[in-house]
Amino acid sequence: MAGILQAIESITARLATLNVANNDNVTGPLNVRVWNNQLKWIEEANIENQPLPAAFLEVPALKFNRLLNAVDEADAIWRVHLIHEYLDAGDETTYEQDLAIFALRDSVVALLSQFVPTGGGILVRVAEEMDYNHTNLYHYIIDFKSAFIDTKGSPYDTGRTDYQFTTGPTTLKNDRTNVTIEQGGGGVTIGPFKVPQR
Repeated sequence: MAGILQAIESITARLATLNVANNDNVTGPLNVRVWNNQLKWIEEANIENQPLPAAFLEVPALKFNRLLNAVDEADAIWRVHLIHEYLDAGDETTYEQDLAIFALRDSVVALLSQFVPTGGGILVRVAEEMDYNHTNLYHYIIDFKSAFIDTKGSPYDTGRTDYQFTTGPTTLKNDRTNVTIEQGGGGVTIGPFKVPQR
């Protein structure tokens, strides 16, 4: 049983398994975080430098439908923001053309397509958006969609501690002609009730 945290953690953990090379040709795991408009903050130098390339996961507004027993379902969009720093070689061969972002895009699509996040259904890519007005930081957006089941509001969620299911101290005795119900360990007896005979 899961909530939004477990779903986000499963997708970000999956993205972090991708090894990428930075501008110094040092290979390591993809830097993955939850989206907080980091691109704006990086460009304005209001945030510490992020290792690039990076992937940031955004979960746009979710609209839930109640299923049963406080279990909710939504068609979730999992938006992946890819940020890549491209420094032109200055040799007039690339002309500010960042093709490495497309290799990163291809790797992310291959990694997340058909992936099943915790509490969700299979991820299906539904949209992409390229950056046509970028500086040396290229911003590529990929949207994946899946069903998402949130059980955190349900008393049947295994992680909940505010509900306790117990078996009451009730015993039922049936000797085929009389039924006796004892509650409280035999302290209160209701019955005997006669069982109709055919």
